[in-house]
Amino acid sequence: GFVSGTTPPPTCATPASLSTSSITSTGATLNWGTVSGSASYDVRVRTVGATTWTDFLGRTGTSLAVTGLTANTGYE
Repeated sequence: GFVSGTTPPPTCATPASLSTSSITSTGATLNWGTVSGSASYDVRVRTVGATTWTDFLGRTGTSLAVTGLTANTGYE
């Protein structure tokens, strides 16, 4: 966390051009646009209303194939 008296971490821009592709009953590919100056991206996925997230940290590309999803379920 942030310690008083130190420089706060830099803020990061939110990627634009969010989309999904290759949607099946158990998976989908998440896509996003490049953010200038970003070395990697952290992606979080959960069912709508859930209290916990599944984290995909340090992604260096601009897409992520997510598997193990449940049909007819909303995700965010």
